Amino acid sequence: MATERVLSELFRYTIEDPGPLHSGGCGHLWKAHDRLFGESVAIKTIRSDLTAQALRKVQASFATEAIVTARLSRKCQNIVPVRDLGRIDSVLYLVMDWIESGDGTSPDVSHLMGRASVASAKKILLQVCDAVSAAHADGIVHSAIAPWNIVYRKSTDAYLLADFGLVRVVESHLISTPSRSLLQGGRLAFLPAYARRDIGRVSYASDVFALAVTFWSLLDPQALRHEDCAPPVIRVMRDQVDAPPQVRAMIARFIDGHSKNDSVSDFMDYLYRIPVR
Repeated sequence: MATERVLSELFRYTIEDPGPLHSGGCGHLWKAHDRLFGESVAIKTIRSDLTAQALRKVQASFATEAIVTARLSRKCQNIVPVRDLGRIDSVLYLVMDWIESGDGTSPDVSHLMGRASVASAKKILLQVCDAVSAAHADGIVHSAIAPWNIVYRKSTDAYLLADFGLVRVVESHLISTPSRSLLQGGRLAFLPAYARRDIGRVSYASDVFALAVTFWSLLDPQALRHEDCAPPVIRVMRDQVDAPPQVRAMIARFIDGHSKNDSVSDFMDYLYRIPVR
């Protein structure tokens, strides 16, 4: 692979595996060793087989992702830090912390969908809310909030939000606005109906909608079939019990009652009311 040959010329970073650990959409993810600090890192690159037009758009988004994430992670510990951004020959790369789950599973929390307790889901979402609040304060809309983009770092017992830029998103979903917001396409179940029809309408409020779907999906993966309304009872599949009524009240408020004025602080008010054992 041409990209692998180019990365082999990096002085500071040594690629640890013969190929990318993950490839999808527009990008590749590699595991590497940082010679300066003696630590494992993740390196993200852009696929080399994109059309020239797509490559130009993705490169612009890629650089923005690195800058946005690096600056936000200095303000909030619940965002995966970006350490470096560079180019070698025609290959752009960004370097992030390597997140170890500590138990051999993927560090993202998608494996907890339908397996989380109410207490665990609340803990995860409170930390993610801190990350989203920091992003919104800087004029950034994430728009891909979902269990796949939340990772667990065992060493600090922290949940971190990842993928501010998502090079795997198709070019038509990469939108930059004069307000400095970076708007990105997300999985459809995590978007309100108007954003599903027109990805350009993602907003701070659509991020809040995604927070509600994420919480619900951790309790019951059937949340991904929500059709913009909550059932009479929310089930906690892990314990095979009904969730406290405060859970349904929150889901109904931010999915059924979704408003374009919804904010992270509104969501957190409801989240704090949910009792845990």
